[in-house]
Amino acid sequence: MGTNYAMFVDLENAGAKESMLNNIIEKVKIRGDILIGKVYGYTDRYSNLKAVLLSNTFSVVPSLRY
Repeated sequence: MGTNYAMFVDLENAGAKESMLNNIIEKVKIRGDILIGKVYGYTDRYSNLKAVLLSNTFSVVPSLRY
């Protein structure tokens, strides 16, 4: 039986680069399945990550700027 993971990503503190996000996701997938994935801090500024997030079934929690 494989190991299951929940993954929570704060884009602003994680650097918000597609290559880094893909690298992290792949490292987790080597060890097991990502059952829950949530991304915090998503804004239009990170639209280049949308395909990666959706293809890995992440829920996006938008961030509001003041």
